[in-house]
Amino acid sequence: HELNVKAKNYLDLVSGLKFNKEDVILLQDPNDERHCKLRDIQNFSHIRSQRDSINNNNNITGDSGNVRHSVTASRIMDKLSKEKRKREKAAEEESKKLFKSNDHDTTA
Repeated sequence: HELNVKAKNYLDLVSGLKFNKEDVILLQDPNDERHCKLRDIQNFSHIRSQRDSINNNNNITGDSGNVRHSVTASRIMDKLSKEKRKREKAAEEESKKLFKSNDHDTTA
């Protein structure tokens, strides 16, 4: 079913009854940034728990596994893993803030 808002074609295609613009309910807005962040798959609980378990396994066994690195390569890998942890921590804090603000918005 299509609705032509610019032409003010407010006519129900099934019943033929007229309606107002206020009667239209917006179910999903791809331009709403807050809503899109909630729908981001990286913020889903099962993805975060899976990511945390992978990180814990990497911390226990080491990121390199059975590969030996030179001193320089080890420093680079350590630096990259620290930066990765910082990004993940920032993303997690951002998602917590977003969930808190969403909870606050729904209770108000």
